[in-house]
Amino acid sequence: MDKNERIKKYAAKLAVELQPRLQRNVQADMVVYPTHGKGAVVEVKLVQGPPRTRKYFRIATVSPTVNSVLKSIPQHFIGGDIDGVEFAGTNISLENNRILLIKGDDSQWSESDAIADLSRVFGAHAGK
Repeated sequence: MDKNERIKKYAAKLAVELQPRLQRNVQADMVVYPTHGKGAVVEVKLVQGPPRTRKYFRIATVSPTVNSVLKSIPQHFIGGDIDGVEFAGTNISLENNRILLIKGDDSQWSESDAIADLSRVFGAHAGK
């Protein structure tokens, strides 16, 4: 399975596992920012609105690197010149109504990784 297919499965699992943890009037709008290089960024915005019948995520245009994604979206995780920053593993940033999952490599895109990432965001009981 190629990187894009793994990312899509990860995002679908993340959306399915995330929604039950949110209040009924809060929905998750998810954008996945794939890269030509290693890793990708997943941005989850929590918005108020009626429940949806489908889980929602979209795949953005491919960017050269994780750093180029972080330069193109509003974020407070890394400031200043981020060109020299290298990401490894999964990095999580919680900002206002948004969760940023920054993946520094291509090895952590399984469905079980989606559950593990939510466990890190919500605590040990997220997968139960």
